Amino acid sequence: LRARRCLLAACRLHGLAAYGDLLGEAAGGPTLLQDCTISGNGGHGVLARDGARVELERCRVLDNGGYGALAAAASARLDGCEVRGNRRGSVRLELAAEARVVGSVLDRPLSSS
Repeated sequence: LRARRCLLAACRLHGLAAYGDLLGEAAGGPTLLQDCTISGNGGHGVLARDGARVELERCRVLDNGGYGALAAAASARLDGCEVRGNRRGSVRLELAAEARVVGSVLDRPLSSS
């Protein structure tokens, strides 16, 4: 999936949920969002699980009910993003997830388990 200048807002659960395949691998490459706003969702702004790869470039992730971005056994890249006002925190890594955060503004530090 590739999207540019999109709005993912006011969803009952997550703004974006990306999952790997049954083997825990990302089929078909990363999910890429550019210049998008992800806000006001009931769950996480972005959820990446089980081998999914999510890349956000120049996105705003604001005021979601969970984390701005949660990666669990997955990977996330945030480049030039703004992540603020999310109820549980900015970016969370679980289950050996990986993240690369470059030139982004987080209102709370990245956390991991």
